[in-house]
Amino acid sequence: MVDHGAPFFEGSDPRFLEIVRSWVDSDACAEWRPSRGTWNDGSLRSKSDATPVFVGTPSMGALMAHLSSGLEVRTDSAVTSIQPHKGGWMLRLGEREEAGPFARVVLTGPPEQIGRLINDHPVRFGDRLGALASRPVWVLMAIVADELKGLPDILDVESDMAIEKAVRDDAKPQRQRTEGRSRWVLHACSEWSLPRYEAPREGVEKELCTELTRVLDTRKRLLSARAHRWGLARPARVMAGERCLIDVEAGLIACGDGMGGEGVEGAWLSGVAAAGAVAGAP
Repeated sequence: MVDHGAPFFEGSDPRFLEIVRSWVDSDACAEWRPSRGTWNDGSLRSKSDATPVFVGTPSMGALMAHLSSGLEVRTDSAVTSIQPHKGGWMLRLGEREEAGPFARVVLTGPPEQIGRLINDHPVRFGDRLGALASRPVWVLMAIVADELKGLPDILDVESDMAIEKAVRDDAKPQRQRTEGRSRWVLHACSEWSLPRYEAPREGVEKELCTELTRVLDTRKRLLSARAHRWGLARPARVMAGERCLIDVEAGLIACGDGMGGEGVEGAWLSGVAAAGAVAGAP
């Protein structure tokens, strides 16, 4: 299993770090102190950054399983629309199924996906949500026939290349390692990914494999490589002043990492703000 989305997460807010420590104590995630470096036009430089990061164990997805434990969670049920119903809301799931009614609905995710659900309704925060956007990232998951022991676990690419970051996936805590091999995840920069959003996966994969060979400085045979388009990967900008959007009269709340800040910490802070709005509602 490869973490092709968020490879790790960091934190600075004391409230977030406190809850992360509880995840670590529950073995849902682990602290990771990776070696770090930067790559710039063929020059590799080590970074003396001792700041720990965190990863879900044994995968990033395992953290979500921990957080949803004890909750009634329905997966594979796409909400295709929301409709007013007797002072509340009904959710349309697919073409025929419905759920509800609900007095309040919390909409979490990229702003483009939330927007599709509220565009037909006079929601007070519609304009502010419409000002937010997401950026795509092409990701390459690769297994190289070389352990590449001399390279850092996290490599930031500073030159004008497609790749923004390379992370050794099998260097994380509780990951399986194979002798004579290394497993890498490479994230392309959004500026490179955006014009290739609709490009055939095979072509993007070939370009990223070429970049991988340059950055990792290896001509060893790639055992496998696969590109994945992360369409709504990161917020293009972070909303200032608020951590979630609320329409009290409509009973709608929107939250996500573009509102509370970037990454896992930002999403958590936005979710906590949304939960506070629900708890404080009449």
